[in-house]
Amino acid sequence: MTKGKKKKIVILGGGMGAMTAALQITEQKQWRQSIESVTVYQLGWRLGGKGASGRGECGRIEEHGLHIWMGFYDNAFRLIQQAYKELVEKGLRKPDAPLATWQEAFKKHSLIVLEEHIDQAWENWQFDCPENPLVPGSDTPLGFLDYLYMMVEWIFKHYFYQGNGQGSISSMPGEDTEGMLGHWLLKEIRKNKRIDHPLGKTKSERDAHWQYIWAFLELAILFRDHWKHNADAFYHDTAKRRRFILFDMGVTFLDGLKGLIQDYMKKNGIDHWYQLTSAMLAELDFDSLDHDDLRTWMKKYGAADMTLDSAIIRSFYDLVFAFENGEPDKPSFAAGVALRSMLRIAFSYKGAIFWKMQAGMGDVVFTPIYQVLKARGVRFEFFHRVKDLGLSANKKAVHTVTLGRQVTLKGSEYNPLVDIKGLPCWPSEPVYEQIVDSEAAELKAEKINLESFFTPWKDRQDIVLKAGEDFDEVVFGISLGSVPYVCPQLVLANKKWKKMADNVQTVRTQALQLWFDTNLKDLGWQDGSPVLCGYVDPLNTWADMSQLIDKENWPHDHSVNNIAYYCGPMVGDIPPQSDREAPQQAWQQSKRHASEFCHQAIDHLMPLATQSGTTELNWNLLVDLQQQQGPQRLVSQYIRANIDPSERYVLSVAASTQYRIEPQASGFQNLYLAGDWTLNGFNAGCIEATVMSGMLASYGICGYPQLDDIWGWDQP
Repeated sequence: MTKGKKKKIVILGGGMGAMTAALQITEQKQWRQSIESVTVYQLGWRLGGKGASGRGECGRIEEHGLHIWMGFYDNAFRLIQQAYKELVEKGLRKPDAPLATWQEAFKKHSLIVLEEHIDQAWENWQFDCPENPLVPGSDTPLGFLDYLYMMVEWIFKHYFYQGNGQGSISSMPGEDTEGMLGHWLLKEIRKNKRIDHPLGKTKSERDAHWQYIWAFLELAILFRDHWKHNADAFYHDTAKRRRFILFDMGVTFLDGLKGLIQDYMKKNGIDHWYQLTSAMLAELDFDSLDHDDLRTWMKKYGAADMTLDSAIIRSFYDLVFAFENGEPDKPSFAAGVALRSMLRIAFSYKGAIFWKMQAGMGDVVFTPIYQVLKARGVRFEFFHRVKDLGLSANKKAVHTVTLGRQVTLKGSEYNPLVDIKGLPCWPSEPVYEQIVDSEAAELKAEKINLESFFTPWKDRQDIVLKAGEDFDEVVFGISLGSVPYVCPQLVLANKKWKKMADNVQTVRTQALQLWFDTNLKDLGWQDGSPVLCGYVDPLNTWADMSQLIDKENWPHDHSVNNIAYYCGPMVGDIPPQSDREAPQQAWQQSKRHASEFCHQAIDHLMPLATQSGTTELNWNLLVDLQQQQGPQRLVSQYIRANIDPSERYVLSVAASTQYRIEPQASGFQNLYLAGDWTLNGFNAGCIEATVMSGMLASYGICGYPQLDDIWGWDQP
């Protein structure tokens, strides 16, 4: 790029990483001083990537899967809070409009249910997680010492001393004596906490501080080992079993953190505990644990088989679809990523552990982002399929971007949003009225899916963007599964790209949505609105999403009183692009899984929703505009198989983190990356990781935001 010339930036893809990069690049008021244009090229008719949603019949929300934000998503919440603020400030949404503020768009959710499979039966393990007054996106994020203190206090509070013996571990030798010892140790830890120096004033105080913590840990290990050796005696005692699992998990993680610190000390020639500083602890490398699977790592630190097989651990694997090729007998979750995730989920959440969106993710997240970016001057080119990235002669930079224009528009610009009860939303199909009549008629008649990797539809035109003319820098915001297909030159030219493509895995996912004419309590679930995990594979996760009812537009004679979302992994690789039947075959596979679930498994979750004397769903409880009978009613519900390369969920399998590439250091001079598949500081498939990646891409392009403002990117 010529010195002093303003940059032209091209963003490929419309998922959360790409949109974050666009928002951050254009965040500063003076961004136009150095940037001439920002243009987003998006496949099909909507933004969102794996987080896209659409509005179907009767305005019903149709998602790619189950999307719920977590309370530790500080970067993501800060981003969306700014977008909502700007919506109102710029007059893009009236203050009295639906979901005018982020507080209206996101609501706290605190009930989590995990499923235990004991003696061939399922038992609900409920956690009503306490809420707090904190606001996600505000306040200083926690550091390693905070996690360490909180783990010690949590173990002590729940397992050593609670007054009158309540909550203390029962049937343990010397309970009173050891409870008093634990209490004394905790007091000493607290006394030495954050006095001028985070670990104490003097060398001896700092060294004593650590000795108190590790003495506490050794005491806890004694308790744990005693219980572990007598596990058979209390396995069938629900309260003791669950109590031990939580205790064992806490002690194992604390012991593992000690091991991580000791490895750091050995590597850096640190001989004494008093030499440790907060800055050193911030350098602890959780990624170094990623060569092990979580269960393997926990086993090294003494975790019992009961804990490793528990509902808590199984549910964490389910949460991130952590199964190679989607196969339940091939679980893999990198230990460092898992530990970081679990600590942040348990100890870092603000407000509530979960936050539920009050409409589809497209409506709540991508509509405000789109409207704000449009107002800032970002240009959107919908119906543009990225086909290839070509390299310069020296293989050091992107020289061309080849796009396929999918349709011919009647006007100069596509307007993607539709109004559903006053809320601007993304439809599940293109707005055909804006496409030339002949093409629109053919698309509808042939039921062409313009978002599909396997579509038979031929592009109307190939467009080649050239470096120095049409762009200066490129943000690649398309998900990892597409890399071998649109970036083959990059994979051949750069060993890191080849290793990333070969080792960072993705997996198919599937989803089922059901609309009932009966409320949750009358369907047989009596204990609040749950988010439930660890259930029958493959649809092992369920959430009550009835908060969405008033945002849909069902006719008065088809009353909806409950909405249920189910999701899980799906077995299968990426078929050849020429396999036109692959999407329908995968959908039929998901339909079979949905039918099996409704015949054999829904009775535990909704016992009053079944046919008398059976485990089969009473199909007449489903809302159905077509008045179909029996299982055929399932056809009119929403089933989804996510098999396209860009739709596949990005995994964090053991030994794969080392192959991820930093967003701001792609290995090519003018290329930046945005997505949860990058080396972004969190390295797991979630919105927070995606946002962090987009922020890092923006930093690489324009130096904004500063690295210190990307919370958690360089922290354990």
